[in-house]
Amino acid sequence: MKNQFILYGLFSLLILTLGCKNGANPSEGMEEANTTKSQRVASEEKEESKSSWRENVKRLEQKKPLSKKEFTAWLPSSILNLKQDRLMINAHEDLATLNLNFVDGDTYFKINIIDGAGIRGAKMSAPAYKIASQNLDQETSTGYLKTVQKNEFIAKERYTKLTEEYNIQFFYNNRFFTTIRSNLDREQVWDNIMDLNFENLGK
Repeated sequence: MKNQFILYGLFSLLILTLGCKNGANPSEGMEEANTTKSQRVASEEKEESKSSWRENVKRLEQKKPLSKKEFTAWLPSSILNLKQDRLMINAHEDLATLNLNFVDGDTYFKINIIDGAGIRGAKMSAPAYKIASQNLDQETSTGYLKTVQKNEFIAKERYTKLTEEYNIQFFYNNRFFTTIRSNLDREQVWDNIMDLNFENLGK
């Protein structure tokens, strides 16, 4: 009789062990399935983004970069009460860039634009295509980095406390890789960006 109890106990223990190995907890299987699905969706979205990026690069490579005359026609006449301090336009067959600074003492508003048209332009502006697809929200003791949207602008905005500088980057119309640097108030920085009439760039 004693041996029968021992055998019965061992048999019960074996059943419990096999039950655990065979996934007795269904919620664990559901969690694994959900994780796998999320990973698959993320992978598909990443591939779709890569495909769109490649298509945009090919499209831009076929376009002609802005001429010096076209860049000059777009230039803002002023930024608040700041004076134009520096203007540099480089216009080549496969690349066009603009650097424009407005200053007044220690206050500044700086504009840098890379025209993504042309072979070199498309390559140089390619990293900017990721800006619209990123969702940044990082804050430290020295400042922050976040994704913001203002009207048609989806931008990467960085603020540095030490210099009180805003660094704002966006890819206007999937062509013009733009960087704005300024130590004006944030609201003033964005107001002036809105007043730059980017819709006329290249027209």
